[in-house]
Amino acid sequence: MRRRIAELDEINAQEQERLETEQREMQERRRAQEEFERSVREKAEKQLREHREREEQEAKRRELRELEEQQKSQERERRRLEQLQQEEEKSKRREEIRAEGRSESTQLKWQLFEEELERQWAEQELEERRRLETYAKDRLRQYDEWDRKLVSERRRFASEAEFCEARTFCKARNAANADARYYSTYRSSSQAGPAQSQSQSHRRGNTQPQSHSSGASVPNKNSIDTKGLIPEECAVLKELQSVRGAPRESQKAKVKELLFRWHPDKNPSCTEKATRVFQFIQKHRELVLSL
Repeated sequence: MRRRIAELDEINAQEQERLETEQREMQERRRAQEEFERSVREKAEKQLREHREREEQEAKRRELRELEEQQKSQERERRRLEQLQQEEEKSKRREEIRAEGRSESTQLKWQLFEEELERQWAEQELEERRRLETYAKDRLRQYDEWDRKLVSERRRFASEAEFCEARTFCKARNAANADARYYSTYRSSSQAGPAQSQSQSHRRGNTQPQSHSSGASVPNKNSIDTKGLIPEECAVLKELQSVRGAPRESQKAKVKELLFRWHPDKNPSCTEKATRVFQFIQKHRELVLSL
């Protein structure tokens, strides 16, 4: 009986020790779980805090960029308004000067002069258009003649298929070469001064441009000798050259402005100088701008 009680006591002690061990293990696991949850929560809070800080910094940077863009746009708008205001003031001053300097007789004289300018410019444009049309007709007639010669020669030496192919190829090549020769000469002459090319074409008396296949160097006729010019003429020449690549209407407006500015009736205090500059403008508007 005592042995049985001792065995039961021993079993009970072992069971109690096992329960205490499991309880300690459970407490350890709970403590580890709590530490893990606390570390995860701290990490999440830290990440959330960093994310909020990054969002705040990004929002600040975005606000700064928007503020800078707004300031730049305001500055651009201010400059544009200032430029428009300056242009309006300049135009008003020009109109005032023009209105003050024109009497009735001067207005009538200037009106006749403007009509004469417009008539000359219209005649120049008409002559240029007529010259281009004449050249196109001559070129087409020459192409037809070349084509007929090509047909006769090809029929003598080639089959029908080779003849059609060669005819198409040679016709396209001749057209491309003729266009290249014409427009390259026209472009070079327009860069060297449209008036010079036009006056040269009128002096030559033909409509087809001359080719420079001989390889000889062509002198630059666009250069103007400024040795004997007074400062006013040099300034006028620079203004004319500044609008060389501008549209034709802008060139006409610039010529009219210079002519009015240096009209002898507009400059009674220096009539001789104004007359010289006025005649200089009349001469070089054709040389520089072909007007």
